Amino acid sequence: MILLALPIAWALGDRRVFAELRKLGSRLGSRITRSEQEDDVLLAELTALGLSAGLSFPASLEAAAQHASGPGRDQVRRALRTPEARGDAGPATGLFALADRALLTGAPLLASVDGYAMSLRRDRRAAATERVQRLPVKLLFPLALLILPGFLLLTVGPAFLAGLERLRF
Repeated sequence: MILLALPIAWALGDRRVFAELRKLGSRLGSRITRSEQEDDVLLAELTALGLSAGLSFPASLEAAAQHASGPGRDQVRRALRTPEARGDAGPATGLFALADRALLTGAPLLASVDGYAMSLRRDRRAAATERVQRLPVKLLFPLALLILPGFLLLTVGPAFLAGLERLRF
């Protein structure tokens, strides 16, 4: 799509097309944050898996961090080495808060981590559902302004031209 829009924008010299391309680029950049949210869910699920296998919390979090991508992996490993860095542990900040709460209250850590992973999945699913529900509204204007007039022109246009030919003597 971008490859088709660039020659059109260049030929027309239209700044609006370039603005739309910038918006598209920012939307593509927002996909990176979505993958970080997926890392949160993956980290919580893998930590719960390690805890259910009998590993300690730090060992299961270290094993789960091996499958994280990007800066999240380094943040988790740094937080495991130095307790002061746990406030900036990236995707594992919620897990460290859960572990601290479980230690204070005596609650089972595995159930807390499972519940946390389930809530992260539910939040991610709700956000995806919200984006899908907004899609028809976003598609309404391109459909009404671009596709429908072209459809009408192709279907009614030939009949209209044939009618004009019959009116001429």
